[in-house]
Amino acid sequence: MKTKVCISICAFLIGMNILWAETQTDIAKAKKKGKDVLLVVKDKGAANTANAVNIAEQAHKSFSKSEVIQLIRSDEANKQFVDKYRLASAPLPIILVLAPNGILAGGYKHDQATSENLIALIPSPKKSQVLQALEEGKPVFLVVSKKSMSAKKAVMSKCEIASSEMKDNAKIIEVDFDDKNEKSFLNEIKITQIKDEPATYVINAQGQIAGSFNGVTDSKTLVATATKRASSGCCPPGSGKSCAPPKSK
Repeated sequence: MKTKVCISICAFLIGMNILWAETQTDIAKAKKKGKDVLLVVKDKGAANTANAVNIAEQAHKSFSKSEVIQLIRSDEANKQFVDKYRLASAPLPIILVLAPNGILAGGYKHDQATSENLIALIPSPKKSQVLQALEEGKPVFLVVSKKSMSAKKAVMSKCEIASSEMKDNAKIIEVDFDDKNEKSFLNEIKITQIKDEPATYVINAQGQIAGSFNGVTDSKTLVATATKRASSGCCPPGSGKSCAPPKSK
């Protein structure tokens, strides 16, 4: 009898691992293709699941560089994912948006989700990098410039020195102000114009824009700004909130 029970339990666990393995494989495939994932988190018997999947499919049709994947919350094999994103008590079904780098960009409950607002959550490549750095607890030196700006190399060098002084515990991300793919991201954090030199926006590990600087800036100033908590209530990109950066010094 004990042998039968053991076999049954082992078979159940193997089955759960296969289900999660399949989900992981699907997400990995989408990531390899550079596609965003519209992840429908559901549960057995949850109402409105079909509606949530339909909304995700509509978003996929409008944004073909995406994949719709489903995940069952109560399956033990999914516990790590559920715990990581605190989904244990979330009302289901819920639709999450995962960037190609695996970062969670946001999500909506089924009764709040539309294909339009799901697509709006899909992050640009640079925004995905910022979100990843923040998830890792790292501040960001966001260098916004134009191709014509000759001071860009010197500005980047100062950021590299600052990152080195922080034992490489900071991420340097360069954004071309004229990149159409990044306009929405820049507008979201209220970077709507720059002067005739590259601008460095310092985002601390809490996701707050702690300061902004035009031109070449001393590395110690960058470090001091990156390690302080801004007094404003800024939220990290992707939170649905944003704030204007402090005035340049």
